[in-house]
Amino acid sequence: MTIPKKLVVYIIADNCEKNSLMKVQKTYINYLAERIDTTIILEERFVEKYGNLFKNCKFSQKISKNEINDTLILNFKTSETANISKYLSVPRFVFPKIVNSFITSMVEPISETELKMEIFGMTLYPTIFNSKASIKAFKNKQVRYISYTDIEKSVLRYVNIGIDLERLDNSKSKEKHKDFTFVFPGNQLAAKKRFEEQIKLFDALYIVNNKFKLRLFVFPQYHKKVPKREYIILEKSLKQEDYWKEASKCQAFVSTSKGESYGLAHLELLKLGLTGIYRNFEWVKEIYEGNLKYTANNFNELYLITKEVIADNQSGKIDFINNNHDSKKQVEIYYQTLIELYNLQIPK
Repeated sequence: MTIPKKLVVYIIADNCEKNSLMKVQKTYINYLAERIDTTIILEERFVEKYGNLFKNCKFSQKISKNEINDTLILNFKTSETANISKYLSVPRFVFPKIVNSFITSMVEPISETELKMEIFGMTLYPTIFNSKASIKAFKNKQVRYISYTDIEKSVLRYVNIGIDLERLDNSKSKEKHKDFTFVFPGNQLAAKKRFEEQIKLFDALYIVNNKFKLRLFVFPQYHKKVPKREYIILEKSLKQEDYWKEASKCQAFVSTSKGESYGLAHLELLKLGLTGIYRNFEWVKEIYEGNLKYTANNFNELYLITKEVIADNQSGKIDFINNNHDSKKQVEIYYQTLIELYNLQIPK
């Protein structure tokens, strides 16, 4: 396979410091930059803020005509794919080789026009998705806006993001809370997380057993959404390793989220040794492929399972995570997939 001489990367920088986007982009790009001459398209204000995260990379605001040949554009801004040449100032009548890298969730509310443009752009150019769940969600939306003929021509792949197993192991605490303690997965209470169902669940459990706690490490803007309960411990959001250390002291977590493109926070908690209890939505089936011990199809099942877990305190399965979600292995697969999609665009 032919490896591109240059890689031009268009990343997401706006408002990403408080979530996993920059961390994921950094992992991918630094790995690629060790192998290909890499330039990141980034506004100067973001270069000052994030530039030190990227190793062996140059920074620019546009692409010159001389850079197009033997160059691959790796586009993380899938919402702008349809107009990528315009955004990157690609010269007219020049047709660059582009691969989209999709790492965010399609369940977030965006306008119909934005959604249509995103789906069109991701159909137009080869796209690597971050999980089997997100590629399936994309296909379900694709049929609403794209002709059958164009869908057949679209080139879609997925590579699990992966989690940093070594960092997680090094962050584990040797202590456990004396009271059975749940932790809320992640630091956001967006609508898709369906936090209100967790409150309904724990309220019902507290009536029959008041010997458990629920810890939340969410951003300050979500604190008003957390009702006052005897069992709730509302904490401030922490840096990554500090959060992992505190979370590892807990025994379990409940996932009521209706839509995750990958569910990074959930996988990390499983690796930390917590028992995971999930509502059995479509993304859960796609990501875990039947490897979870505790899944509930409705609220009554969720109540009974959680009640049982409190009593038995059983641990989650770790082998599945090690085999399928090791970030060091996944980034290698990502690189090989990227090269494959680049070669598909080379004229025969």
